[in-house]
Amino acid sequence: MPGDVFGIWFESKGRIAHVGFIYRYTSTYTTSVEGNTNDAGSREGDGVYKKYRLTRQLYKISRYVH
Repeated sequence: MPGDVFGIWFESKGRIAHVGFIYRYTSTYTTSVEGNTNDAGSREGDGVYKKYRLTRQLYKISRYVH
């Protein structure tokens, strides 16, 4: 759902090393809002960007339920 937080696993680090918020989700593609990134997708970025990712890249998704 929009607003859910996701984590991306980095094998080289052996852990989740990047997170973002889901803007739009389908079983194939996810539109996200991510900080510390850039147009090229670097983790050493210069701002907050809307990104388009394959949904299978998302390692874990977390939803706040009150």
